[in-house]
Amino acid sequence: MKDSKLKPIQTLDDIPVEWIKDYLKRSKDNYISGVYGIIHPEHGFMTYDVDIDKLILHCVYGNGNYWYDVAIDLAKQLGLPKLLFATQRNWRAFERKYGARLVGYVMEIDVK
Repeated sequence: MKDSKLKPIQTLDDIPVEWIKDYLKRSKDNYISGVYGIIHPEHGFMTYDVDIDKLILHCVYGNGNYWYDVAIDLAKQLGLPKLLFATQRNWRAFERKYGARLVGYVMEIDVK
């Protein structure tokens, strides 16, 4: 995807504070994670890591359809055959819209 407004994120200061606050509120995450990131002034931001055969999406904020296309293009450029992500939303929506499949579960234990 060639988009001249798409830029790498160098530090969290590159992301508008209101976007970070909105992302954290919506996602219920406590922080922005991911080793790498890219931002678009009109479409939001995406943070990610690279595994042996996967592009791992950590935080995706803004236009989901746009970031899906960016993630697919990035995975192809890097020679990675899969995207991996987690969601607190209804996973079946991602299954229907993007052909995602459920490959595991995320577990949480309260430490007392």
